[in-house]
Amino acid sequence: MKFEFELENIQFYVELVENKTYHPHHITNPMSKQETLELEAGEFGFFDLYISSSRGEESLKHYKPALALSYDLEEVQQELEELLFEENLLEPVLKHWNYVDNIDGPEWKKSE
Repeated sequence: MKFEFELENIQFYVELVENKTYHPHHITNPMSKQETLELEAGEFGFFDLYISSSRGEESLKHYKPALALSYDLEEVQQELEELLFEENLLEPVLKHWNYVDNIDGPEWKKSE
């Protein structure tokens, strides 16, 4: 699944790719028994999220592995929207753009 949008004058290109090789570790597995059964039944899978963002000639790339998402297209769109905008998955990207904007350091440190 691929899509693009613009936010704060930054163009975002997002790609969601199924990760068929990822399996949660049993020792650190945060999934409930019900979620484990749903995973085994093929109701959801793990996906890697690739975010490319650009503004002018500059671009940044970000990667978020192993997101547990539904295989249902309508559900995955809603889940992804919630992750990006409500759970602040875009916040690190926007912070990196702030670092790019302030490459000379914070305003108070710049000499006149």
